[in-house]
Amino acid sequence: MPYKIATLEDIDATLKLHAKYQVHTIKEEDKKDGFVTTAFSKAELTELIEQEQGLFILKEQDEVLAYVMSASWQFWSRWAMFAHMIKDLPNLHYLGQTLSTENSYQYGLSL
Repeated sequence: MPYKIATLEDIDATLKLHAKYQVHTIKEEDKKDGFVTTAFSKAELTELIEQEQGLFILKEQDEVLAYVMSASWQFWSRWAMFAHMIKDLPNLHYLGQTLSTENSYQYGLSL
């Protein structure tokens, strides 16, 4: 099963998987294996799909089994955690380059 670029029709199934691992909905005993801290709305995933082309899913029939999100720092900047990361980019260097919103991006995944 290959990953595919998500469409608007995939949003509900993606949100269902996301809720399974989101910090506010995951079972306490499962948190030791990791969890997602950022909640997303249908509108935000719509924007991610339409404007960023940044949602990729692994789907079996109607169920999303995994997803990867990738987007510009502009998209992520509305969340405090990512705004903090953006402010710290000038302090980060890789292969002799200072990181910036122009030469880096943020991604996340859930399996």
